[in-house]
Amino acid sequence: MKARKNIINEDTIHRQIVGWLNAALPPDSVLHHSPNEGKRHVNFQAKLKALGCKWGWPDIEIFVPISHWRAETQPAGIFLEVKSAAGKVSLAQADRHVELYGAGQHVAVVKNLGQVRNFLHPLIALNEDKPKAQMAWAIAEASIDGR
Repeated sequence: MKARKNIINEDTIHRQIVGWLNAALPPDSVLHHSPNEGKRHVNFQAKLKALGCKWGWPDIEIFVPISHWRAETQPAGIFLEVKSAAGKVSLAQADRHVELYGAGQHVAVVKNLGQVRNFLHPLIALNEDKPKAQMAWAIAEASIDGR
């Protein structure tokens, strides 16, 4: 019998990221997820489009007060596209990322919590030393290790 790989799905990674961000982001930051993925009835899709929904919009949006940006960085919106280890960016997502880059936003495709931290660290001052942030990181690592 073949050994099964312990692959973590995108929802689990997304939850780990949001849990850590809720603790590690600077005060007064705003974090949001727009649930525009999944299958929907064609009429509901048409309604969403008419209301301004953009297919391929990144999973997580972050807005950070200017006072918490690193001096060498241009403050802007931060957008994270969460993927599993085997996940691929769709054409709609790639198009949306190009649009956001063109509008001067910070965009990254991330597959784990370490990639999120590495992307954010040069941009903003994180509260990684807060006990809640450390606990969220430890919980995420434990779920990866299967502990």
